[in-house]
Amino acid sequence: MNNSSTRNIIIILFILVILSGYNFFQRPFLRYAEKIRTQDEPIAEEILEPTKTPLQLELETLTPEEKIWQLIALPVSLSSIKESSIAGELQNISDSSPGFITVFGSKISMETMKGFSKSLPVSRGGYIPLVAVDHEGGTVQRLSGKGFISLPSWKEICQESTGKKLSLFEDSARELRSVGVNIVFAPVLDSPRTGSFLRSRACEDQTETLASAKNYIQAFGSQGILSVVKHYPGIGSVTKDLHFNQEEIYIESQDTAPFESIFKSFPNIGVMSAHTVITGRTESLPCSLSSICLDPFPIHFPQVVIFTDALEMKSAITTKENGEERSLSETALLAVMAGNDVLVFGEKVAYEDLQEIVVFLESIYEADQDFKEKVDFSVEKILNLKFPEEIKS
Repeated sequence: MNNSSTRNIIIILFILVILSGYNFFQRPFLRYAEKIRTQDEPIAEEILEPTKTPLQLELETLTPEEKIWQLIALPVSLSSIKESSIAGELQNISDSSPGFITVFGSKISMETMKGFSKSLPVSRGGYIPLVAVDHEGGTVQRLSGKGFISLPSWKEICQESTGKKLSLFEDSARELRSVGVNIVFAPVLDSPRTGSFLRSRACEDQTETLASAKNYIQAFGSQGILSVVKHYPGIGSVTKDLHFNQEEIYIESQDTAPFESIFKSFPNIGVMSAHTVITGRTESLPCSLSSICLDPFPIHFPQVVIFTDALEMKSAITTKENGEERSLSETALLAVMAGNDVLVFGEKVAYEDLQEIVVFLESIYEADQDFKEKVDFSVEKILNLKFPEEIKS
């Protein structure tokens, strides 16, 4: 073989090596083949897991016990609080990380409320419990001590001019925002009848009720405070105090109409379910413990957060058949199964009672898929209230 032939063979081999290397690193032939195959025979695309939001990740990390505590509104009384007792309350909150705290007391001062809110421990998820308080005005206003505006009764508020109402609501909302309040149990949407036990807590004119309620909700909402309207499906015809009595009532369109109107205007608001037995509808259970009564919410108003009234009230724990009382744990279970998201308790319910309730509900969570799904649905709603908008998605 002469030198010329040898040289030509070497050149050809060198070119083949170059092409082989290009095909390995750049894979132009493979790309072309893939292009042809895509055109002729579609291949299955790789299925990627959707990116989970911080909210979804947080929900997955919670244990069953932690999830149950998220449903609990832990009661704290600040009327005549001492440093020793506040330390105990804060330790309980730190140990359990409840979803909510309900503040009880009379004529609580701004200094007391601000000091309490600043002392709240941060949970593992990086947020503090949401602080709720009764704030209807008149006889139902916990934060009415030194430093706070005392609102007129709801009946009187409805008779004020729009300008006066807005001024009162806006000033009060700023005050509550400054002391760490996140949720107000108000306004009242009930339509009172003659003999109603609500008295000055309700407006007599439904048009004024709605106008005042919308002003209230918007004013407090502008300060980042969620309103929880009372008391679905309407207790205007109740004549006895439900804290101490059970009562069965008929529900008419005038009872439910204000709630439906508000839910359409504010689809992600809160509502408090009432402990009244509804004739022909809830059988022996109060509305708050009846899935029949609360079924419209997941269908028509899925974003509304449902709070129970205090679950130790006689109207909640008394069984209609024989007048006996069910346990708080059994009452709490019925409340969750009915569709409530938040379990509210009065100031006389001890922390140890709440621990028992959580242990009982945790055992149900592990054993009952339907209950588990209801809890998970509610916890996601609750965490949605706590997470800033920018990290929800």
